Amino acid sequence: MTAKKATTAKPSPKENPPKTESPTVQPPATATPPAPLPSVDARPGAMVKYSRAEVDLIKKTVAVGASDTELKLFLYTCQHTGLNPLLRQIYSIRRRQWNGDKLNPTTGKKGDYDYTMTTQLGIDGLRLIAQRTGEYQGQRGAHWCGADGKWKDVWLAKTPPSAARVGIMRRGFTEPVWGVARYDEYVQTKAGGVPTLMWKDKSSIMLAKCAEAQGLRKAFPAELSGLYTFEEMKVEEPASEAMTSGDAAQVVKNGQRIHILAKQLGYSEEDIHNTLEEKYGVSSTKNLTLDESKAIIDKLTKALANGEGKEATDAESTDEKKKS
Repeated sequence: MTAKKATTAKPSPKENPPKTESPTVQPPATATPPAPLPSVDARPGAMVKYSRAEVDLIKKTVAVGASDTELKLFLYTCQHTGLNPLLRQIYSIRRRQWNGDKLNPTTGKKGDYDYTMTTQLGIDGLRLIAQRTGEYQGQRGAHWCGADGKWKDVWLAKTPPSAARVGIMRRGFTEPVWGVARYDEYVQTKAGGVPTLMWKDKSSIMLAKCAEAQGLRKAFPAELSGLYTFEEMKVEEPASEAMTSGDAAQVVKNGQRIHILAKQLGYSEEDIHNTLEEKYGVSSTKNLTLDESKAIIDKLTKALANGEGKEATDAESTDEKKKS
């Protein structure tokens, strides 16, 4: 018998269908990503660019009342430091100072405020700029001393320290760069020389921040020159002749009303104090102008009528400028 040759069956077309490539789905041609905010991680000196919309938003919420020249200077500082004003890392503060020779258009008499815009940071802003250099190696202290000049790691006395110091460590430096702040040179006071609430209750913390800010500027002059914190800036108190006796008396009454309304909204005395210093550049409601005190009362009264609390009022305040 002859053996049959094995044959290989040809595969059926149904068993191995021809390969086809899946179509590639293309995104719509009109889809565009939203424009990002200025980079929070921008290096000092790496100029951040703002869109027209961002500049308008900064002028409406952070630098309210700034002239075009003042706005340009503020934006340049933001770009140079790499800090984002929209994230409240840097502020444009409107400071006022009493000018006894300036003619007041309302009263027709001499005596009115001069207003200037300044750029200020919190201590965290200075730390962030120093850290981004890659050369910040931490710090030594803070230390405090009394009139005896003996430095201590913690201040436990009920009376304020006489001075504070903080040593800033920078790569390549063999010794820390010390910033020293004396209490009598930095303490912020009300009319009559009484310390403001924060300097009364937290004098060691406030003084240490001043010393640290001074040390950071000395250690990183190229990055921090000309940048100061809230704690270092003296609060200008209006002179007693700033308004008529009748207006002054009304401001006192309005101040009492402000405290009552603010507490009903959930504000503490410290909250009130901080808001006055950061928004109006004064440490007491007695140092507000008559128009300012009326405006605050109107705002608080409206918030209470709408059933709002501290959180809602604070959120609204972010759309306004911090004045002083």
